[in-house]
Amino acid sequence: SNVNCVTKMVDQTNEDTYVPPDLVIHNPGVSKAWAMFQGNISTPVPTPTCYHNVSSIIDNGTGSYSLCYDVNMGSTTYVVLAHSNQKHVSQQSGLNVAHTGEVGFANNCHAAVDTTNTFIAVFGLH
Repeated sequence: SNVNCVTKMVDQTNEDTYVPPDLVIHNPGVSKAWAMFQGNISTPVPTPTCYHNVSSIIDNGTGSYSLCYDVNMGSTTYVVLAHSNQKHVSQQSGLNVAHTGEVGFANNCHAAVDTTNTFIAVFGLH
């Protein structure tokens, strides 16, 4: 099972084996989904410049985006990290469900802002 494989990888219980490429994705330290996109373009749906395990990106309104996953996360307990190259902009976490992760961005006055060069990575069990 995937849980058994993850346990063996994390606990390093079998030193005689290596993690084969088809199981690497199950390691909790490997990003399960990621994307780079322009959030400040006036289109209804941001198009990712590059991505993995992302079927689409939803613009929820100013500074708020949802990643829809090709393969669902294993639970709703996972981390969505986001970054923008804009100065004085910080990430605000949103709602995570198995098929979608949400992030938001705000300026130093806590006002929601759309972002340029937005980078998002998702970590957790797959």
